[in-house]
Amino acid sequence: MMKEQIYNQTVSSQIRMIGMDFDWTLLDHTNGRLYINDKLIKWLSCYIEDGNYAGIVSGRNAWEMKDILERLGYSWGKPFPNFYIHRESYINIVEDGVDRSLEEYNAPIRKQVSDFLLNLGPYLAKWKNELEGAGLTIRKWNLYGDFSFEIQMGNLEQSNHAIEILSQSIQQMGLKNCYIHRNGTLVTIIEANCSGKGNVLSKAAEHFGLNPNQVLAIGDSLNDMTMVDGRMGFIGGCVGNGDELLKKAVIKGNGYIGNGVASEGIIDIIKRLIAEGKLKNYIEAPL
Repeated sequence: MMKEQIYNQTVSSQIRMIGMDFDWTLLDHTNGRLYINDKLIKWLSCYIEDGNYAGIVSGRNAWEMKDILERLGYSWGKPFPNFYIHRESYINIVEDGVDRSLEEYNAPIRKQVSDFLLNLGPYLAKWKNELEGAGLTIRKWNLYGDFSFEIQMGNLEQSNHAIEILSQSIQQMGLKNCYIHRNGTLVTIIEANCSGKGNVLSKAAEHFGLNPNQVLAIGDSLNDMTMVDGRMGFIGGCVGNGDELLKKAVIKGNGYIGNGVASEGIIDIIKRLIAEGKLKNYIEAPL
């Protein structure tokens, strides 16, 4: 057990799993400085050691997240995180510092995602021409074989317009299983059935034998929508710096808006859930 003393033992946590987006949710990038409040990591570590699950749900590669946390002084999986979702599609479990891909789930998903993206190839030039023909600025685009087709637009307004154009084009061509979301100015097309944060977090909870109402999901941008808006049955949360559209969806789903940027906002949400008796207060020093 960590040296921080567990107390308030009479409270039984109703929430057994916490899934958090990485950039601008767990990790603060303000002024180019990477920051996570150390109290949050200590609390999450105690939460894990009490038999619960706390992890990251991100579109990033796993190695990027590991590298950032270790540069900030946190040993990956010792004990946080004890699970994570990467590329919005794949689940890994971390036990006693040993990182294991959940291959019984990941292997077929990997093939399904790859085949889906391969089939998008013939349409990329068409979509590029349609966006530029509408006067939109494409800063860059990438086709990731394990993840998505991703386009970075000039600003948020253009990103929203791009989603409208692409959605209409996809519908007209009768393409199936395409889901479009936005993360800041990044417009992303992913496989709808097996990718997306809400879908995969649901599979992770199922793997651990948990019901959706035992899961707290927290994000900041529209690519987090499926896991925080309440439709999957999770308890939803959005940090204070989150997208206004996401905040509205979380409020509509009876979720929580945390005051503060990134990890400070997560701490605020946890404090409120502790006050409501849905989580334990694990460390003597107040969050």
